[in-house]
This record gives sequence, structure tokens and C-alpha cells, in this order.
Amino acid sequence: MSRTRSLFSSLYLPYLLLIIASVFVVSWYGIHTFQTLSLKQLASRLESQAYLVRQALPDDVSVGNLAAVDSVCVVMGKIAGIRITVILPTGEVTGDSKTDPGTMNDHRSRPEVRTALAGKAGVSSRFSHTLNAQMHYVAVPLKKEGKVIAVVRTAIAATEIDEAMDRMYFRVGGAGLLIALTAAFVSFYIARRHRRMLQEMQRGAERFAAGEFDTRLPESTVEEFAALDRTMNKMAAQLDKRIRAITQQREEQEAVLAGMVEGVIAVDREERIIIANQAAARMFDFSTEKVKGRFVQEIVRNGDVQRFVKQALQQKDEQLNALIMLDEGSKVLQACASVIHDPQHGPRGSVIVFNDITRMRKLELTRREFVANVSHELKTPITSIKGYIETLRDEAPTSDEEREKFLGIIARQADQLTATIDDLLALGRIEREADSMKLRKEQCSLYDVLQEAKMLCQKHAEEKGQTIELAVPEEIIVAVNSRLMEQAVMNLIDNAVKYGNQGGHIDIRAAQEGDEVVIEVKDDGPGISQEHLPRLFERFYRTDRGRSRSVGGTGLGLAIVKHIAQAHKGSASVESEVGKGSVFTIRFPAEG
Repeated sequence: MSRTRSLFSSLYLPYLLLIIASVFVVSWYGIHTFQTLSLKQLASRLESQAYLVRQALPDDVSVGNLAAVDSVCVVMGKIAGIRITVILPTGEVTGDSKTDPGTMNDHRSRPEVRTALAGKAGVSSRFSHTLNAQMHYVAVPLKKEGKVIAVVRTAIAATEIDEAMDRMYFRVGGAGLLIALTAAFVSFYIARRHRRMLQEMQRGAERFAAGEFDTRLPESTVEEFAALDRTMNKMAAQLDKRIRAITQQREEQEAVLAGMVEGVIAVDREERIIIANQAAARMFDFSTEKVKGRFVQEIVRNGDVQRFVKQALQQKDEQLNALIMLDEGSKVLQACASVIHDPQHGPRGSVIVFNDITRMRKLELTRREFVANVSHELKTPITSIKGYIETLRDEAPTSDEEREKFLGIIARQADQLTATIDDLLALGRIEREADSMKLRKEQCSLYDVLQEAKMLCQKHAEEKGQTIELAVPEEIIVAVNSRLMEQAVMNLIDNAVKYGNQGGHIDIRAAQEGDEVVIEVKDDGPGISQEHLPRLFERFYRTDRGRSRSVGGTGLGLAIVKHIAQAHKGSASVESEVGKGSVFTIRFPAEG
């Protein structure tokens, strides 16, 4: 992995080094150029002085005229401030402004002298052993009749140039240092400023990455950075809008899933759960908090469901449906699986909807049983009526007494049929009113309701020598449908009268227990065995069908009691023991 560097070190340091190198190169070039020009100017000056000296020399520059030549060299050397030397072609020095010519050696080997003896101006810079100093020399030929008769050489000490160059070095070096420092400061300022701008952008991008899309980057004063700020702010606004839309869509989806009574589980190709709603969690007894990404087999411990998921993932386009039994068949689920399609990568999983049809199945079974029971209950009296009518028609009774007997039986069977139909109609009416929330309730005295029910059953009880005792506080006020509640209590009293013992006793009691009102009807009849109690309030359920019909029962009385109690948001129950009688109880809220 390559090592990262900061923008400061990536830009500032290289540019600073580039500026320093540029200043150094420019300074070197300037100094070199200045030095070259200075040397050229110096050479030109020395050459001009040499030509002036040549004009001032006598015609005879030989050794025999040494004094005159040397005098000219000394005088003009003082005037010009330079060293002047006259050299013969033999290398002998006939004049010198600084040194006695007689003490000087052969000068023919000097580079500038050799060039001048060749007829050209010669230039040279070297160390002078005579003066013990670095010197700059220019030599020009002195010709006579086209022949070089002497060389006039001018020279100046290098200290003058060196001093000038030192001044030049100081000035150029100072200027270069000033430029470098200024450039370094300006570069540092610009780099730091740009770094701050980028850091501000970085912090803004980090806030955007953290989901803080309501923040905005301040616009930079630099156009390029300002354009980038505007772009990032626009991006943040668009991301905020899209994420809000996605969040709203997800919340709506979660609300829909949470509100569904159907269980929903979505899985990927590896059978890992993508999503599961609360209804599915209730069906299969798991928590929705940490199921995402886990295998279905870990969450749902049902082999039928696991096999159905595998089959669903093998489907391409068509739906898959199946019935699944849970809890040893006590719960029935209808499962429907559809493929989750990815436009780019094809099927990526399956979504499975589980619909709990247990109640529907039970209702279907109840409906079938009800139809069978109704058919049986209606068929029995109708068959009896039809049989006796055919007997009367085909075989005329021998006496009025026999005819009256047959007609009495037909009348009783017709009454039984009418009672059954009336109870069916009453039961249907109660269910409709309860389901449509149209049950009319009014504040009334519970004592009055129970007293009326007792009075309506009193005659029938007296015929069997039974006594009915009512024990109800008169101050209990309830919100009920008095007609229906009266009918429910009448059905319980009527049952106690029908199935009670001759000369028996019936107790009707009521009390308020907290927010509930409890009504009890107790008899001292033969009682009911325990195996019948759970189904006692079902339609047409009888513990003894023969005896029930003989006493005129329709098998719907207790079912009506249960539905009236449920219509009042209450319940009906029974406690009984063979040989000790029964206690039927109705409970419902006092305030309705």
C-alpha cells in the first residue's frame, strides 16, 4: 500500500524547492552574465588604453630608448590607473609602469603576448608572479610597415572585478533570498488557505457521509473551489431528498408489513432472511429484532416451512402455494411464494406470505356441522309430521280419540319446528347486531330485567312444582339491551326448569364484582358430566338428544345465551357435577 502524503507536503514543498532552484539558476545566470559582461567591458577598456598608449609611444621602442618608453608607461599608467608594459618581439621588456624592465624576464611565453605578436589583440587572466596578484591582461600589436615591432600590454588587478563581483553576489544573493522568502511565504499562505478550504470540504463531506444533509458548505472566494462547494451542496440536497424519499418509502413499507395480519418473510438465494414482519414472528414464535441475515432454519423450526422455502427458491416465475400445518395441526397456514426479481441479475430470492386460515377452516367445519345439524333438526319433525299426515290420509282413525292423538303429535312437532326456526332467526339477528355494532343498549335496573325473566318462566316452573328464588341488589344499574339480556336469563331458567327435578329449586343471583356484573342461575338437577361441558354452548349440541326433544329443547338455547353475552363484550360459562346440579354464569361489563 502506497504511503499517502498531505496536500501541503505534496504541493508546497515541491513548489518551494522549484522556486528556490529557479531563483538559484536565475541568480547564477545573472551573475555569470554580469561577470562575462564585466570582463568584456574590462577587456575593451584595457584594449582602448593599450591603443592610446601605442599612440603615445616614441617611434623607437627598442632597448636603446628604454628610458623614454618606460617614462610613457609610468605616466600613462598613473593617469589610467592600470599597469602598462611594452614588450619587444624578442620578449624583452622595454617599459613597465609598475616594475623595472631590467628585472623582468622573457614575456614571449605569455598567452596574450603570443597572440599580439601574431598580429591580433590578446586577452588573458592569470596570476602574476611579478606583482604576486591575479591580473587581467590585454595586449595589442605595435606595427610598423606591416611588421610587429612591439607589443603594448595593459593590465589591471582582478581585485577590482572581484570587488564588483562581490557586490554583485551580495545584491543578487540578497534579492534572490528575498524573492525566495517572499515566494515561500506567499506559497505557504496560498497552500495553507487552499488546505483550509479542502479541509472544510472534507469536514462537510464527512458530515454528509454521517447523514447530516441539512448542513451546507460556505462558498469559497476562489471560483473553482466555490463551484465545487456549490456542487457538493447540490449533491447533499439531492441525497437528502432521495434518502428522505427512501426513508418514507421504507417506513410506509414497514407500516404496511406491520399492519398486515398475514405473515411475510423474504429470503435470498442462500435462504437468509431479508425481512420478516411481526405477524410472521407471532406465527412462528421469534423476535424480528435480529433475524436479518440469518438462515430460515435457525428462525423457523418447522420442517414443512423449511421445505417450502427451498421449493420457492427453485421457482423461476410462477407462484407456489401450499397448506402448512403448525402445532400438530391445530393451526393451518396458507403459504404463497413469489420470486424476487433483480433486473440486472435475475432472481435474487423469494417473498413468502403466510395467511392463517385456521379460523376460516374452523368456520367452514362449523358451517358444515351447522348445516348438517339444522338439516337433522328440521328433518326430524318434518318427517314425523309427514308420517302422521300420511297415516291420517291413508288409514282413517277408528275413533275421534285416535285422530286427536295424531293431530296432537303433529301440532307438537310443528311447535318444535317453529321453536327451532324462531331460535335460528333469533341467533342470526343477535349475530348481525353484534357484528354490525348496532346493538342498542340503555341504562336499566338489573333487578327489573331478571324479575321479568323470572315472571315469564314462573308458570312453567310451578307446573313442575319448582320454586324460583331471585337475589339481586336493586341498586345495580347496567348498560345492556334489556330485551336480549332478559332472553338470555330466560333461556337459562327455562333449561333449569326443563332439566331440573320435579319439585326442585332454582336460584337466580347477581352481583357487581369490580367493573363486571355477574349473573348466576343455579339448579339442583341431575347435573352434566365433564366431557360435555366444553361443547355445551355450541349450536344443536345435546347431552341426551332423546330427552332434549322430549322436553321441547331446540339445542340452540345455550348458543343464544353465549352470543348475547358476547354481544355485550362478556362471556357465558357453566360449572356442573353429576348428581349435584349446575351453575350457569353470565359475565359482562357494567358500563357496556
